[in-house]
Amino acid sequence: MRYELGSPKFVADPFAREPGARLYASGDIVRYRVDGAIEFLGRADNQVKIRGMRVELEEIEAVLAQHPAIRQAVVLAKKSRLYAYTVAESDTRDVSTEQLRQWSTTHLPDRMVPAEYVLLPTFPLLSSGKVDRKALLARSAPTRPDGSYVPPATDAEKSWSRRSGRRSLEWTGSAPRIISSISADIPCC
Repeated sequence: MRYELGSPKFVADPFAREPGARLYASGDIVRYRVDGAIEFLGRADNQVKIRGMRVELEEIEAVLAQHPAIRQAVVLAKKSRLYAYTVAESDTRDVSTEQLRQWSTTHLPDRMVPAEYVLLPTFPLLSSGKVDRKALLARSAPTRPDGSYVPPATDAEKSWSRRSGRRSLEWTGSAPRIISSISADIPCC
């Protein structure tokens, strides 16, 4: 076993009474609440849990960026789903979301294949020049290469869209009615 690979994760324990004691730096960001409980705030890296497995978003981004038609890729997680946002080398018409899905399927494990792909002409940027990831998440609806919205096509998509709209809390309560009204067998998890 190669213990030296994990050694940077073991840091000096400031709370220990014995010299040389170590703590494992998990990458979790937490804080103590007033009642003494520890509250999880997020991660120090871009590691997320998808279907119970840890996934490094940068690994997926690196694979997508290796596609010959892709200049830049950003992968984000929202509600246990992966979204891939890409900017093409020259023209977004040179690559389709289906081509990116096939590329991902052949180069990544199943748990790391994004559920949705969004092709953009450029990424929104913060004043610091970094990609505005919050603005990208707002663009998670299916779009055409020109950025226009793709309306629901099938009866099932129309039913979901009509009943849910943008009211997610209302949608949560109506999900059983929607599923029974479209007569679909929807697998769970």
